[in-house]
Amino acid sequence: MNRTEILTELRRELATRQRVYPDWIRAVKLSQRTADHRIAAIASAIALIESLPVESKSEQMSLLG
Repeated sequence: MNRTEILTELRRELATRQRVYPDWIRAVKLSQRTADHRIAAIASAIALIESLPVESKSEQMSLLG
């Protein structure tokens, strides 16, 4: 999986959490504190990956074997 695919999936997960967590909080399935923490964790992961230098194609291929 490459950087773009990882970021796409993390962004999808972040959007899903932002959409469903308010209902879960109202239904007392999740606390606001836990929701905030989980959303912040995904947002931090996105920011961290975005801050990493982009690998060249040859570096990516060497990681695959």
